[in-house]
Amino acid sequence: MTVRARFESRSCYLSNDFGAALACRKLNISEDELEEIVGRYSRGKRKGKLRGLLVWRKCVSGGWVRTGGAYEGYVESPRKTMDYKILDAWTKEPISVMDHKLKKLGYTWNQRLGCMSLASKES
Repeated sequence: MTVRARFESRSCYLSNDFGAALACRKLNISEDELEEIVGRYSRGKRKGKLRGLLVWRKCVSGGWVRTGGAYEGYVESPRKTMDYKILDAWTKEPISVMDHKLKKLGYTWNQRLGCMSLASKES
């Protein structure tokens, strides 16, 4: 009998010090870049704190993870965390950190190609 891996979804708000520090460490961005991406609350009890929600998956018990056909998959080890995402605090929509980094480097969305491409310099 195959032992399957079990996963849990974990989350924390970026308004907490732990959430902001974890997001910066796992997504490899500075606190200033994180503020540019998500913004700050302007009213309420969290006024002046970062908005957003950090969500990730954690493997609770290791085992086999099936990915496709009968024999396709991999072995997952316990206590491993993965799939870190920042969600908007209100709509729960994912916020892309990579798109923000590419826009900062001068990339724009190319409608014809359907992807990010470097903006051509007009002379």
